[in-house]
Parts: sequence; structure tokens; C-alpha cells
Amino acid sequence: MSSYREPADTPSRLSDELKAPLFDPDDSYGPSQDDKRQRRRLKQLLAGQVVVIVALVCYIILMSSIWQAKKNYWIRHELYSPARDAVRYETVVFDSGIASGRTKYQGYPTEENIKAWEDLYNAGVSIIPAEQAAKLPVPSRPHEKVPGYYTIQLDVFHELHCLAGLPTIINRIRMGLWGRESALLEPNNTETITNFNETSMSMDHLSHCIDAIRQSLMCNADISPVPWVWNSKLQKLRPVENSTHTCRDFEAIRLWAEERQAPTWNESVFVPDPLRGEV
Repeated sequence: MSSYREPADTPSRLSDELKAPLFDPDDSYGPSQDDKRQRRRLKQLLAGQVVVIVALVCYIILMSSIWQAKKNYWIRHELYSPARDAVRYETVVFDSGIASGRTKYQGYPTEENIKAWEDLYNAGVSIIPAEQAAKLPVPSRPHEKVPGYYTIQLDVFHELHCLAGLPTIINRIRMGLWGRESALLEPNNTETITNFNETSMSMDHLSHCIDAIRQSLMCNADISPVPWVWNSKLQKLRPVENSTHTCRDFEAIRLWAEERQAPTWNESVFVPDPLRGEV
């Protein structure tokens, strides 16, 4: 009696073959343990590089924003000023102040140049809120007319009015000097004598103004290099008057003060200060 043998390609045998793994674990053609470890190291290296690149990009963006937005610029250990956020820097070529380099602020006092000087310092006295006043290195006093605000003045405006005040208001160096020159040139002219009397000032006050400007120049100590060039007409070396400087943007600071300009008040009225516990 002959025995029956199932063909090799029967469905049951094919099913078993399909269930078999594609690679034998012991098959030398599959990935080795060294390959797997190498792939893991490569993934870890790539992940680390991504982290470093992202951190570097974030750092560059942060530093760039701080450098370019000079809005939040301040010097380490610099005394607090409420106008610090208004500080911007710009490159300025100075005017020589001679011949064609003369500016609108020069010359004998006229309505035009008096107005030009006045516009520089007419922001005058400012007011700041109590939370800013509490940070001042030297305490100020509350403003009489604006509750919760304190009176300050940015020193740049004090220096400018010392240098060139109006004849009928503050009578400072520039006006006093021009009044004296006019009186000397025309001693018999009643108008020039009157002008000299109006622009004269005590030597104590003049000394105060000059020394205030001296201290400011030394405090800010401009280190912009002034080059010397050969002057063929004079046949000698001469400094370049219209040299280039890095300056604070005065207009930005002036606008800051103008926006916070203090209203007129009675300086003789004592206002209790809550920051000193007087209320």
C-alpha cells in the first residue's frame, strides 16, 4: 500500500514559511551589535549638536536685541536715572564753529539764536512718579501741584541754561559776555548799557556756572580722538575741529523731559513726603 506525501507547496507549509522571521537572529546578514551601538552614538551626537545650535541661535538673538535696542542700555554701577531708558547713541560730526562751520547758536544775541538756545533747555524741570523717585540716589521732594509725583531736573538742562540763559530770565554766561562786549564797544549807547545791566550776573553765580560745566566735561570725559592734519596755508599741524564723536541722542533726552515737564508751582509750599514717612 503506497503512502501519500503532501506536496511541498501546500497552503499549510506556505503559511508556516510566511510566519517565519525575515532575518534569522543568527544570520550574519542582519545588523550587528556594533552597528546598533554606532547608530545610537550617532543619534546622541546629532541630538547634542541640535541643542548646541539652538542655544547658540537664542544667545545671538538675545545679544543682538540688547545691542541694537539701546533702549535698555546702562553702565555697570551707574547711578539710577529715570531717563535711562531714553538713552540712545549716535555718531555726530562736530561743527568747527568757525567761518562756514558756524552754527545757529553763535553770534550776537538775536531773536533767532536766543530761540534756538531756549529750545535746547526749555523742557526745564520734570516730574516723575513715586516708584521712580524711590530709586534716586539722593531723595527729591513731592511736587505741589501733581500728587504722587516728584520734582527733578536732568543736569544737562541746568548746564545749558548756565551756558546761555535768556537775558530776562536767568542771565547766564553767554548773554552776560555779549552784553559786556556791547557796552565796551559802544560806551555811550544807552541801549547797550541797559542790555549789559540786564545780562550781568554776580561773580559767585558766574563761578558756579563755569565750575558746573567743568565738572560735567570731566564727568563725561569725551574720549573721541581728534586728529591733527597739515594746514598748507599756515604751514603747520592743526587739529580737526569737525571731528567725529559717539554721542547720546540729545533730542531723545529732550523729548523725554518735555513729555514730563513740571507745571508751574510755588517753591515756598512744603509738601509732606510719604517716601520719608512724613504722611
